[in-house]
Amino acid sequence: MSSLENIIMISQRYPVDLPISAQDFADSGWKEAISGTPREGYEAMWQAFSTAARDAIEQGRHEHGKVLWLLADACSMKLSPSSPNEPFKPFAMIHDRRTVIPDDLTNADVLSFVKIVDAVDDDWLKARLSDLVWLKGQPRNQMFALKAIDAYRSIPLDMETWIEDGKECWERAIRLAQTLKGGAEDRLEQMEASIIAAFKAATRADGFLGFWLADLLKSNCLGRVHRAEVASKLETLAHGFDGEGERYKAREYFSAAAKWHKAIPDEVKAAEMTVAVAEGW
Repeated sequence: MSSLENIIMISQRYPVDLPISAQDFADSGWKEAISGTPREGYEAMWQAFSTAARDAIEQGRHEHGKVLWLLADACSMKLSPSSPNEPFKPFAMIHDRRTVIPDDLTNADVLSFVKIVDAVDDDWLKARLSDLVWLKGQPRNQMFALKAIDAYRSIPLDMETWIEDGKECWERAIRLAQTLKGGAEDRLEQMEASIIAAFKAATRADGFLGFWLADLLKSNCLGRVHRAEVASKLETLAHGFDGEGERYKAREYFSAAAKWHKAIPDEVKAAEMTVAVAEGW
């Protein structure tokens, strides 16, 4: 049986009614569990917490084990920002079993997250716990949505992070801010500014990062006052890739530039970019 199957098949890893406190969290060794983990998104954190939880249970540290299992469960969920009603999906399903989803959390579990979230100084973990409290807490408390947004938007906008859950984290932060409307308008403006700044700094050495950041703006109706600047930068990068013989990247950037030019609107430049896409085959 694989380690993933083993995690899915375990139905009870600790006594369900075992109480845990903020002190149990502080003493659980959660920081040590992930300190040596290469940051490859939430999956790596899930595996690290799971290993630490099993070790704690085997050592008879049941409260610490429960804390670590709850953190593992929280990190095991796959973020799906495009689904506002179900933003967290199970990471995997095997036969009739699956990994954890928010509905598996008890009220006591959610209250445990409430107790510890302010003591968490890891942006990834703070974002996840705050988001789950916002989603499952009754009644809903906007403060936790704001905590989630602030933690998500602290995650770097770079190539390595983007492909390891960074994209989903930033998308979720934007969706949360849009959901709160006036309650997070300032944060939405700040996120837009951060994305624009990262986009401006992107070079050909960053591969598709510029393309992805432009798409993040466009798909969330952001960057409207920067349309001409974004279109021009995409076009410049496209020509650069074309000159280096990177035809696939060039086509993708030319195609994105066409959409941004059309949104200005500049139909002449949009048509020029469309022709460049065709010539890149």
